[in-house]
Amino acid sequence: MAIESIITVQVTKDGMIPIPAELSKELGLKPLQTVYLKKSEGHLLVMLSPQGIGKRIVALMQEGLAGLTQTDIDEARMTDR
Repeated sequence: MAIESIITVQVTKDGMIPIPAELSKELGLKPLQTVYLKKSEGHLLVMLSPQGIGKRIVALMQEGLAGLTQTDIDEARMTDR
């Protein structure tokens, strides 16, 4: 699912807006994570909290570095200079 696509959901009786699991996973949302809501020109924007974004960046970096040793990382730094 592309984040840019429009997704239709129904507001619950309690006034909650469900986020489909696939989109939640794609965005890296976790249970009880804080998000920010902003009303802008008739639209509702949902923004990830900076902490959530930071954790996602760290997770992506760890995923990209998985299996590398410190020696591998140091060698890569030397060749990038």
